[in-house]
Amino acid sequence: MKLPLAALLLFGPVWSQAPTGGIPWLQWGGPHRNFQTEAKLPHKWPPAGPKIVWRRALGEGYSSILVENNVLYTMYRNAGTEFVIAADAGTGKTIWEYSYSAPFRNDAAEFGNGPHATPAIAGDRLFTTGSSGKLHALDKKTGKVAKIYLTKEARLDRF
Repeated sequence: MKLPLAALLLFGPVWSQAPTGGIPWLQWGGPHRNFQTEAKLPHKWPPAGPKIVWRRALGEGYSSILVENNVLYTMYRNAGTEFVIAADAGTGKTIWEYSYSAPFRNDAAEFGNGPHATPAIAGDRLFTTGSSGKLHALDKKTGKVAKIYLTKEARLDRF
């Protein structure tokens, strides 16, 4: 499944105003995990739809998008590698990207290759977990690894 980040095209400009005009989305589903925003959206769209601000293809994955201070965070996968990315909400340009090897076992193919989790922001850290069972704590400004944790499943049979 390709993740074109269509939501970013529509709501990136709205989210980018979060520090002054709304609440940042630091976890799956937003601040209240109900997928609702305080943003004022039009009641009626033009016939051609909303204006596309930018478009960017990534890889496979089901990770939602977080936003804080005009920065978008998400995860995706290409081949046997998982990526965590921070991108400028206004332009889509990469601020930083972190990748790691994530071999995928086909014991749950009906759910796709992943990643299946959404990152979470807490303070100056971005926490991610991928399909291989690695939990990363990254510096959210630089993408540098602060700590890597291995789940029991990752320790036992994936590495």
